[in-house]
Amino acid sequence: DVEGMVRATGQPMNKFCLACFNGDYPLPVDPALDKFIMEKRENRSKALADQERHPTLFADLK
Repeated sequence: DVEGMVRATGQPMNKFCLACFNGDYPLPVDPALDKFIMEKRENRSKALADQERHPTLFADLK
């Protein structure tokens, strides 16, 4: 449990942000953001890089 993890550190609970475990975030959280935001961003940048290497066929006809 969370209390046991903190107790194992020898530090008081108030020295840790435990939001990932108990949902008690010290700051407001934007629901549009989630824990996978960086992974999504990385995937998007890879897709853009692929477009530059492999341009879309007939892209000039727009």
